[in-house]
Amino acid sequence: MSYSALIVDDSRLACKVMANMLDTFSIQSVAVHSAEQALDFLKYNKTDIIFLDHNMPGMDGLETIKVIKSNPLTATVPVMMYTAKSGEVYVSQARALGAVDVLPKGMEKDFLRDALEKLGLVNSGNSSKPASTNQTKVVAETEKAIEVPREDTEKQSVQSLWQNFWQSRAEPFLSHQRSLQSEELTQSTQKQTRFLVREIHQTLENFEHALAARMESHDDFEQAQQELTLRKQRQWLVASGVCFAAFFMVLLGFIFVLHDTNKELLITQQALNERQTTLVENLTNIEQKIASLEPAQARMLEPATQNIITLSNTKGDTVGELLPADNNQSIYQGSTNNGYYFELDRVGEIGYPLPERYYLTQNCQGDEFVNAKPATMFKNDNAEIFFVHKQAQPIDVNIGSVLDESGECTPLPDKLMSLYQLQYNDSLETGIDNNSELHLSSH
Repeated sequence: MSYSALIVDDSRLACKVMANMLDTFSIQSVAVHSAEQALDFLKYNKTDIIFLDHNMPGMDGLETIKVIKSNPLTATVPVMMYTAKSGEVYVSQARALGAVDVLPKGMEKDFLRDALEKLGLVNSGNSSKPASTNQTKVVAETEKAIEVPREDTEKQSVQSLWQNFWQSRAEPFLSHQRSLQSEELTQSTQKQTRFLVREIHQTLENFEHALAARMESHDDFEQAQQELTLRKQRQWLVASGVCFAAFFMVLLGFIFVLHDTNKELLITQQALNERQTTLVENLTNIEQKIASLEPAQARMLEPATQNIITLSNTKGDTVGELLPADNNQSIYQGSTNNGYYFELDRVGEIGYPLPERYYLTQNCQGDEFVNAKPATMFKNDNAEIFFVHKQAQPIDVNIGSVLDESGECTPLPDKLMSLYQLQYNDSLETGIDNNSELHLSSH
């Protein structure tokens, strides 16, 4: 029957040494290098014995025994401390917590078989052999050889006496002494060898621990360097964000001040425009409009130039002047006091019919542009008033679509045209409020 063992040691050298010794007893082994790994292994695997080191990073050996023995699934697994620690106090403490014994590193070869035999993991056998009968006889005869020869030996020749004495007693005695000295020398050599192996093993394990600690210190140093670099980067980002926020606040304050200034200038300009609009300017604008018309339209207006029609609101304020555009006096052309030209039909709708309108998008949505003159007012099908600012300048734009007078939208991808932007009516700018009722009066 084959058995299995779990070796728990942070020293890979110690794990390899123990695994090689267990192989001689046909015991398969698995090595892990921390108590946490051992506990995770025992959750899903079974083992017949556990060899546990004491000094390990994290949880040490004695703490690990407590956890193993407190778990019903692992409480019956024998645990043997495999450590360089020694002393009766430590051995008693380990056994009190549930360890079956302490196996000292460097001397594990001498104690491992006995420990495995006690646990029934290997077959027991006689480790020492009794002395042979011949050897006992040699010792006895050698001891007798020390006695004084009897008187009857005097009858023998000296040469024969010493020859027999040497062959039968002196030579076996000396051979036995050499054997004893050789055995003592072997035991002494083995003892010194075990001591040296233990010292070398302990030195290598200490070196391995020191190397691991040095590597951990190096990793901690690199991590600290990375954290310092990240902290400097965060501080730089925070400082940049604060500077940007301060600049943005200053810029926002400047924009608010500029907006208030522009608003005051606009109000002042509107007041000046209202004070400067006089009847003479209105007549001049009408004459300029007549001069800009086609000759046929100018001839149609000539008979009516003496009959100027005034356009006023419900308050009685004059907002513009009109002239008949046809002989039937059903359509009038005129200008507002603010200098905007328009057409007034018989139902009282103000503005020229909207011409083709151009858009930047391909679905006739968004800002509208027209090919018209500045200071012109238009109307749509809902009698809403639009205008082109009298100070507007033509803009070169890439047209995406056009909406004709019938309301059909036609795409014109990327067609460059010079147009004026169309705006919704602003009564403060044009002088006409399309929500106010207007009246005509002649003079």
